[in-house]
Amino acid sequence: MSTDTPASLIPPEIWIRVMPLVHKSSITRVLSSSAFFASLSRSAIVHTKWTEICIFESIRIPQDVSFQFKMPGRPVDHHIARLLKALLPIALLPGGRPCFASLIAPANPKPDPIFTSAYIDWLFKKGGPLYVASPLPRQRLEEKLVDFVTRKGKSVYHDPLNVDQTKRDSRWMPIPDALLLLMYSIRSGQPTLLARILPHVLRLIPKDTSLSSRIWSHYLLDNRRKVVYSLVTDLDASQQDSLSFSMFLYWLVAIEWSAPMLAAVDSKLGERALFLDMFFNKNDGFFLFLLTKTAPLWEEPRRVVEVIRYLQLGRKPMVVIAALMLGLFVSTVLTLIGVVLAAVAARVSRLRTG
Repeated sequence: MSTDTPASLIPPEIWIRVMPLVHKSSITRVLSSSAFFASLSRSAIVHTKWTEICIFESIRIPQDVSFQFKMPGRPVDHHIARLLKALLPIALLPGGRPCFASLIAPANPKPDPIFTSAYIDWLFKKGGPLYVASPLPRQRLEEKLVDFVTRKGKSVYHDPLNVDQTKRDSRWMPIPDALLLLMYSIRSGQPTLLARILPHVLRLIPKDTSLSSRIWSHYLLDNRRKVVYSLVTDLDASQQDSLSFSMFLYWLVAIEWSAPMLAAVDSKLGERALFLDMFFNKNDGFFLFLLTKTAPLWEEPRRVVEVIRYLQLGRKPMVVIAALMLGLFVSTVLTLIGVVLAAVAARVSRLRTG
């Protein structure tokens, strides 16, 4: 059976000429499906054009995606930020109402249909929308990052209660969008995408860029309110008046309990020893907080074990032993519960058929 589709039979040269004529319409949403994207894979130019149309014109963003993000400080909130929040895994509240970006990063995410490696390279290439010929000096960069989250009424900051969803930002902005894409790669659990984006972002935001933990928290795409609030409070209590960009990234990956993402960050930054010294040797409560508040012990205890092994926390044997024992205990309890439920179900089935 032929796998050709009507779209695949049209030469890319025709699509390229048609693209500038396309306007926002219902047909745009139909044609921007994953299947249609796949049929255009022969032409990178056409694929990029359709991706841009989907991002800025076609994809419908739920109106309440920003209402739930009330963190220690109001987050950056514009079109790209809202889109990325809407694409992250959601939890269901009582009554079936979605709670956006409120789950831990998935361990085995599906390939990203929008932010592919080729599209990321196009965004950051010379002449691309996120390319900056001359990155800002450190002091000016830090001032700009603070300015984005402290001023109101500008194109990069909106009050979530007064967002006009019919008016969309029509262009990319290197800052904060590059940083938000990096946050998205972490929260969506994609180490390959993370490794692809991070070198580009480090060109714009060097790893020694320092801000307070509360300022960094404005750029999070995380709706786990208690987790974010508690972590920011914990960092403040540890007298971390300023947190480097590199430590901020280690911090984010740590709360997702992903050894592959830790490896991706460490391969580009190489500051794992500094991270361990800052957050584990000088602040024992940090790891305890991670273990009790963010670790998926009940669902995926193996993730906790893999992160402990990667961080080489052998210098804290009691902590490691306690974590391993707790993970083993939870895993065993869940297995026993599963066995009991299966036995009960089998018994009930036999009684009904008897």
